[in-house]
Amino acid sequence: MIGGVIIALALAIAILMYGITGAILQFAWASEYGFIGVVVFFAAWVFMFPIMAIWAVLWGWAASKDG
Repeated sequence: MIGGVIIALALAIAILMYGITGAILQFAWASEYGFIGVVVFFAAWVFMFPIMAIWAVLWGWAASKDG
């Protein structure tokens, strides 16, 4: 029981870290397009939250594999 909780907690922390890293990378990418890119970035997070969250986790995971 305790082992399962520890594994679940470790997995949740890893996904959260990948998500934060991916969101930072998304913001950096959007800011390359100036003010409009940042506005679209925040609008996408508001209106397409599940898609953006999955994309952020995947991008953060891919970035961690690149080095």
